Amino acid sequence: PLRAIDGCAARLSRQLGADGDAAAIETLARISATSARMAGLMDGLLELARAGSVELRPMRVDVSLLADWCAAELQDADPGREAVIEVQQGLEVIGDERLLKTLLAQLLRNAWRFSATRPRVQVEVTGTRTADGLDLVVRDHGVGFDMAYAARMLEPFQRLHGTDEGAGDGIGLAIADVIAGRH
Repeated sequence: PLRAIDGCAARLSRQLGADGDAAAIETLARISATSARMAGLMDGLLELARAGSVELRPMRVDVSLLADWCAAELQDADPGREAVIEVQQGLEVIGDERLLKTLLAQLLRNAWRFSATRPRVQVEVTGTRTADGLDLVVRDHGVGFDMAYAARMLEPFQRLHGTDEGAGDGIGLAIADVIAGRH
């Protein structure tokens, strides 16, 4: 249904043309943008459900390599952005490689977005070996947040910032939390 709504809005916009009623064209653009946002939310919910239900396939995973890979994907998607992403080498765990890549992609994408108001993206990925495994830290130098609301960050659709500060759909950190919890 969302694709149909977006398709109808696009067809109406083409029929109106550039000389059409400005208010109608604006409304159709809002319909298209809203349907795209809803499609993104649905994709996020599907990814959240998969993260919590997919069968784990444990193996030795090079977390450093996955973090470098995710960082390269972000830089390829936004090549005009100055970025320094430092990844501690030698971080290895036993875990599900697909889910761990998803976790890192979510965390790094979040750091990238919340650095939008900074002149450059600066992120460090580090880890410390403990008796329980690896304590992984992804630290950015973005806009930050009020620690009083930290628990809300891991709930789906809970955002601590507005879209002007880089906020997404409020699902990414929930996905990362589910994956971390499963590991």
